[in-house]
Amino acid sequence: MLYDSTMKFWWIGVMGIILFWVLFFIVDSKKFLNDGEREININDESALVIDWNKWEEEKLAFEENLEEDLIVADKKILNSKSKSALEIAKGLLELNRIYPSRNYVYWKTITAKVTAYTPDFRSCGRFADGKTSKLDNAFKFDGVAIAPKVIQYRSGVYIPSVGVKEADDTGSAMRKAARKGYYHIDVRMRTNRKAKRWGVRWKRVHLYKKS
Repeated sequence: MLYDSTMKFWWIGVMGIILFWVLFFIVDSKKFLNDGEREININDESALVIDWNKWEEEKLAFEENLEEDLIVADKKILNSKSKSALEIAKGLLELNRIYPSRNYVYWKTITAKVTAYTPDFRSCGRFADGKTSKLDNAFKFDGVAIAPKVIQYRSGVYIPSVGVKEADDTGSAMRKAARKGYYHIDVRMRTNRKAKRWGVRWKRVHLYKKS
């Protein structure tokens, strides 16, 4: 009888402790939301507004760097608030540093199938002679293969996560893609392993032409 009474009071005590902690966490979480952060409502447009003031500060800093390097970028690029605006300007800056005599200007942005190749027989077969189609050194890994009917030779190419390249080579796959109505760019890489690891990716690519 004494045992049953003891167990009854023990269970009441346990349930009381659990109820106390549940109430404590509810009150504490409400206090946290009221004192600091507010819950974000996906229907609340003000919670999704981009901080353009911060973007403007970054843009001004970038413009100062452009002026220091004596490079004038197209106003429509620097005044743009698109996601790729700084990428476009970055590519333009880098191209004119590498090829100062060409005076590259922004041309257009495309969506392209981007693959990779090596300048040896595993990728080029019987055409692996150490030269690109423009007779450049194929073992200088600063170029890409394109279809010259849609992207001119010597065009500047900026691929996010790859960097700046020059259109100095071509291939049957690129020309075939152009006939089918889409862009295909093949990035020249040092090793077959890296090329295979790259695989096939669809990327937004920024193109530049000589002024």
